[in-house]
Amino acid sequence: ISTVKLVRAGLLHKNIAVNRYYPVRNLFQSSVLHHGEFEWTDPKSEDEVVNITFIDKDGKKIDIRGKVGDNVLFLAQRYGIEMEGACEASLACTTCHVYVEGEHFDILPSP
Repeated sequence: ISTVKLVRAGLLHKNIAVNRYYPVRNLFQSSVLHHGEFEWTDPKSEDEVVNITFIDKDGKKIDIRGKVGDNVLFLAQRYGIEMEGACEASLACTTCHVYVEGEHFDILPSP
């Protein structure tokens, strides 16, 4: 058994004890990604607070406090809410959506 330090672009560097029967090239671990660092910070004042209600696949409502400008996908990830975002919010797909109730259209600014 020997110890190998794995180094690959974008991957976690890790010392792994390997046995001569297992090829080293098949052993790697992705690093934890925290996209949207902005979403990992709390609002600085109550004026920045945006209340968001997520409804999960079981119909359970989850209320969280975000801030103006937060990316909703990254905010969901911060709070451990299951939400698929296949393109990681690069606007290349349609797996994450925000549904706005009709009565709120008139009070929201144009995009």
